[in-house]
Amino acid sequence: QTPSGLNQREADVAGALPRELARLGHSVRLVIPRYGTIDGRKHGFKEWTRLAVPTASGSIGAIIERGCLADPGVPADRSVQVLAVRHDPYFDRHGLYQEAGVDYPDNLERFAFFCRAGMELLLVHGKAAAWKPDLLHAHDWQTALSIVYLRTLYAGQQALKRIGAVFTIHNIGYQGIFPAADYWKTGLGPELFTLKGLEFYGSLNLLKGGLVFADLLTTVSPSYS
Repeated sequence: QTPSGLNQREADVAGALPRELARLGHSVRLVIPRYGTIDGRKHGFKEWTRLAVPTASGSIGAIIERGCLADPGVPADRSVQVLAVRHDPYFDRHGLYQEAGVDYPDNLERFAFFCRAGMELLLVHGKAAAWKPDLLHAHDWQTALSIVYLRTLYAGQQALKRIGAVFTIHNIGYQGIFPAADYWKTGLGPELFTLKGLEFYGSLNLLKGGLVFADLLTTVSPSYS
């Protein structure tokens, strides 16, 4: 367990759940940050496309690398595709969320960028591969903004209108809380920084955004719920 909330259980779910869904016949895409700790050659990552990701600070480029989660129980043409969002200044670091026990000071910018990249990727992927998801499944505070963006900034996108949103809580002890002064970095309007939105005792709470905007909430076990 790290102070930023990453644990082995969360990693296990991210790896095992998509495979199990594929075994059940679903077409699954797993979107992850392209962390520097990932061995891209081992997992067969190759550049697939490039995106200009809109952020509160301006457009930032991202390289999307594509690989797959091999599974002997699933035919190769139905294996889980992995789409890794690569922007080395944000993700090519020694740690995921922190180093030497200290959170990276730009974590809000990093994961707001990742979530916006996911939305742009949905738009591009739908055009390039004629693949449109029925469901967006986000996990913990790091991906909570993707659901907020889906329901706000991207609500007018016809291709995304029918997508449902599920938010899973792995560890509610870590909620992605940031100073109110940094709220602008999300790119969201001030109308969402309220008690009914992402405001939490005067601070910004990303996990709360996932709770508020998701259609369904799940936890990793009945007892944890």
